[in-house]
Amino acid sequence: MTRMKQLAIAAMLAVATAACGGTPGPYPHIATLDPENAKADGARLIELPHGLNRLDQNAAVTRAVVLVHGWGSRGLEWVYPAVRLSDADAATYFFRWDWNGCPAPAAALLATSLKAAVQADPALRGVTVLGHSYGGLVVHEFLRVHADDLGQPVSAHTIASPLAGMDALTGRCGYTTADVLPRLSQWRTQHALDGAFRDLPVDPQDVGIAGSTVTRLPDTYRGRRLGHNWSISWVADELAQGRLGESVQFNEAR
Repeated sequence: MTRMKQLAIAAMLAVATAACGGTPGPYPHIATLDPENAKADGARLIELPHGLNRLDQNAAVTRAVVLVHGWGSRGLEWVYPAVRLSDADAATYFFRWDWNGCPAPAAALLATSLKAAVQADPALRGVTVLGHSYGGLVVHEFLRVHADDLGQPVSAHTIASPLAGMDALTGRCGYTTADVLPRLSQWRTQHALDGAFRDLPVDPQDVGIAGSTVTRLPDTYRGRRLGHNWSISWVADELAQGRLGESVQFNEAR
């Protein structure tokens, strides 16, 4: 084989590897995720291809849990919640989407992907979707436009999400907040403690959506300031222990 041909083959392999996403390390099944290694394991999550990626290896499941990341995510903030929310009877999915795009097309992709997953597993009896930050807007759009077409009971949770809209994210998208949206639980960080929102004059989390529940998160969690990314872990603990948002205002340290 000539040197020129070797170089050509190497170039084609490099292009093919890049097209496949180049996931660092093994596929991020739940069993391989370690919260103590969140940075590296988060990189494996965020390098997954766009769409619905199943993380569990359970043989039989009765419900689905879907995790939707936000803008610029490095995946590390989802490692502990993915492990915490996993269960023997749950199919756990990580939804990758183009955060440089608008919520509506991402919500449509989520709906199409979830519908296929539900049809493939008739034993499913419910779907829970969690969206963080900008990903919460994707969940909001999914619940508002598509959830009724899924043929399954759906509950949705938005965490530290600017549901009121932010020009930097939604100015070109034609995004509007629903007036009424049952089955939605809003989990809001404290404006002054959230690094993504504290410099804004108005908290973009504050929006009135009839039918939804609102929980304001506490000041601290595990001895640390409860800010933007840390909020997902706090909510994961609440949901894993069966405590859903019921318009509760937490003010005490946790």
